[in-house]
Amino acid sequence: GSGNSVLRANFDSFDQCENQSVMCCWGRDRQSGDENGTCERGAGNCDDENPSDNTNLCYAKDFTPYPRNAEEAIHCHGFAWGDDENDPISQLKMNVYFYVAMHDHMYSRGYVERITDDTAFMCGCVEDMPVVTRSDCSQVRAKFNLRLIRDESNDHRLSVVPDDMTGAIGGVVSDLDVLEVTFAACRGLRPDGDTGNLVMRNNDLAAHARQLNLEDKLSDDKLEKIFETLAGHSTLIGNNGPQVEEVCRQSYCDNAPVIAPNTYDCSV
Repeated sequence: GSGNSVLRANFDSFDQCENQSVMCCWGRDRQSGDENGTCERGAGNCDDENPSDNTNLCYAKDFTPYPRNAEEAIHCHGFAWGDDENDPISQLKMNVYFYVAMHDHMYSRGYVERITDDTAFMCGCVEDMPVVTRSDCSQVRAKFNLRLIRDESNDHRLSVVPDDMTGAIGGVVSDLDVLEVTFAACRGLRPDGDTGNLVMRNNDLAAHARQLNLEDKLSDDKLEKIFETLAGHSTLIGNNGPQVEEVCRQSYCDNAPVIAPNTYDCSV
């Protein structure tokens, strides 16, 4: 219904996201003509159409299991940032959030509605979201056009100023419109399924988190917490097949306090 089409998040500030990452997941496509999801132009009512399927739901936060693709098609997309607040990926994380949650998915694709009934939000800190196999990912790219100048009236000090500044008086820049921001699929690294060696894997939140960790921008403990939500973090998997079911089964059996009958087989 329309009540589930309102974007809700489970945090008031990014400071609440202890593991420096956010993920949004949607269960419905309500916009036609964008070549995303199953809502097609002229199809009429799209209340129950599906988004493009890019992940599998393993279980909800209350440990309700979803084996054998019981959730049907869902779509998850997230982002992460570094622990240095002066890093552009940290400074501009709100810009990435708006791009992911509002522009790229709700506005451009018509993706809406939460994926499980035990949560009231579509976006949340990764540690508070349902456990899924994987998630797409975006990152910000910031370009600064700067140059150094020597101020002869102030002990020949060097100052950083915009490369295309239109005017400066007494060393004070009067035009700061020099920041170019673009959004792109995030870059990352994941273990190769055959050799175990790290290989490039773009548009993957777990792989991006691993790269931030290798760059000393995300701690080992925070990386492991992100991996708890992204069950397929160490394998190159698609959205179907026994490998997908196995990573969900393993995560559920390792973490569920009570095993629900007739769902995942935890006896093996």
